[in-house]
Amino acid sequence: MSNEVGQFWVLFGGHANGPNQIKVARFNSETGSISTPEPMVSTPNPGYFVLTPDARFLYTCNQVDGYEPGVSGGISAFAFDDRTGHLTPLNSVSSHGIDPSHLAFDRSYRHIFVANYTSGTFAIRHIEADGSLGRETALRTLVGKSVHPDRQTHAYAHSSVLDSSGRYALVCDLGSDKVWIFAYREETGALVGEPTFASTPPGDGARHIGFHPNGRWLYVNGEMGNCVCRYDWDAGPGTLTFRSRATTLPPEFEGVSTTAEMLVSDNGRFIYVTNRGHDSVVTMNIDQATGDPTAVAFVPTGGGKPRNMAFSPDRSWLLVTNHLGNNFTIYAVDEETGRLKQHGPSIGLEAPYCPRFVAIRAA
Repeated sequence: MSNEVGQFWVLFGGHANGPNQIKVARFNSETGSISTPEPMVSTPNPGYFVLTPDARFLYTCNQVDGYEPGVSGGISAFAFDDRTGHLTPLNSVSSHGIDPSHLAFDRSYRHIFVANYTSGTFAIRHIEADGSLGRETALRTLVGKSVHPDRQTHAYAHSSVLDSSGRYALVCDLGSDKVWIFAYREETGALVGEPTFASTPPGDGARHIGFHPNGRWLYVNGEMGNCVCRYDWDAGPGTLTFRSRATTLPPEFEGVSTTAEMLVSDNGRFIYVTNRGHDSVVTMNIDQATGDPTAVAFVPTGGGKPRNMAFSPDRSWLLVTNHLGNNFTIYAVDEETGRLKQHGPSIGLEAPYCPRFVAIRAA
């Protein structure tokens, strides 16, 4: 079998008072057109989600009550049919924390990481051969606070990533302005010993984290600081060294804004960040000698509180969801400059969250 040329599924969540559904649309990469997203499966409050590289399985955060006493979060697993766009529920388990906000895989795709925002917990689960979620292999509670009197009174685990060596799991903690560094054992999914950490500037609120393709430069998105910080990563001892900090907002902006998602381009030349309040996507150039990012262009998102975004697999398009604007916007991507150009008007969709592209497989 082969993939249909230029044809992709786009999956949308409906997190935080949105519909309890994952919706699926069909996207044409040659024209930039998209069909009306249709409900495909029901699941409680589907937030951030990830798919395996072969697109066979999808996993989503569920921010709901009822999994365990005192634990509001869950993770749900689905089988995905990339020929029909259908999702089949496999199972749901506790995320072992309150308000799960982010999921990530290890290199083998046999374990999944979950950052539980409000409880400040970081958990890992085994993925069974049939794609269902299995036993919990690790659980850690982050500790600490920082300078913001309301939002940094305790740890808030917001996202995680595995380094290229596969030996360390790094976790962004918005509450303590830290990136926690855990020794990780891929064979068992275990975290070993006590973590170390690197600090972000006070009050920045570390949100999302991403490696440059070279594996040596790490970028941390500061939600409240409206910035991207760059670190040098040394996989030998597992250490981060702070190098620079760049704003995600234009100098003339004087309102209130917070950042949301950050993406590092596959070619290592650009970073993209959504600004909630300024309601824009910023394109940042990465200096290829130093690794330092600089904001060079801003495009309006056409709706309030842009949160998640995703590139089409051919990297020709970027889709941004405006969570409180109840719409999403599609941009053509200039491969050479990294600049974005809006393609058509924004498209209405209730509380859209976390778009994901999957190539449509021909029968």
